[in-house]
Amino acid sequence: MATGETIVTTDPPVGFVNPADYPGIDRFTVTFDADNYVYIDEIIVDTDGATPPVVIKTRRLDNGEPDTVEIVLDRPMPIGKTTTFTFNDGTTENVVVYTLRSGPVPTVSHWGLVVLSLLLLTAASVILRRFQVVRRQAAP
Repeated sequence: MATGETIVTTDPPVGFVNPADYPGIDRFTVTFDADNYVYIDEIIVDTDGATPPVVIKTRRLDNGEPDTVEIVLDRPMPIGKTTTFTFNDGTTENVVVYTLRSGPVPTVSHWGLVVLSLLLLTAASVILRRFQVVRRQAAP
């Protein structure tokens, strides 16, 4: 890796990654702003609360652009954990962070919203009636 190169894009994109879309991520590509080759000892891997995967190979894609490098891991990134890859060129650090979600994000359906609204309206009317009864008893 040369000095001062920055990461332009990654595949899969950095951030939260759905394991259903990217099952068993044991490799990813990094595109730099200039022609590049990254060596294994220039990558630091850290995973919160789990043993991090080990980078076993870095290579340019066969028919790809010379600024894109594939990073190959010894095992997939752990699900439900954040894995950070730091590319150190000696002067600057480029960081790639992936968090594989542990499952689908729960959502509320339309009927769930209707039921929740009815429950809230019922609770509000019960509380208001109790408030009115207490207020009438306290009045002289």
